[in-house]
Amino acid sequence: MATTTQINGADNVYLSADWADELEAQGLDGYSPVKRWRTLTLRGNVMPAADFDDLEALAGGYVSVTVPPYDDRNADYVTYYGALLTRVAGRHDGPNIADVTAEAMVWV
Repeated sequence: MATTTQINGADNVYLSADWADELEAQGLDGYSPVKRWRTLTLRGNVMPAADFDDLEALAGGYVSVTVPPYDDRNADYVTYYGALLTRVAGRHDGPNIADVTAEAMVWV
């Protein structure tokens, strides 16, 4: 039972996960379906620059992520394969990177 965020099977204790719902265009009947690709945002306050460089090298590629499931965020962590890591950002602060944000598109 995983309880730590993982990217490509490697523990990343610096990041926590949050899911975002994205709605498709609203239909004439008022029904707004939710897209199957969901945005997963991974955030961390501070991370060593070496670990950030490893994460940044994965940007633009497909990765596996182990995070709380989309439909029950309090359940045991599950692994989603084929997540597209779309963005990795942070602010350089000495030997560390602060305000780390990574976004991935995950098929749910």
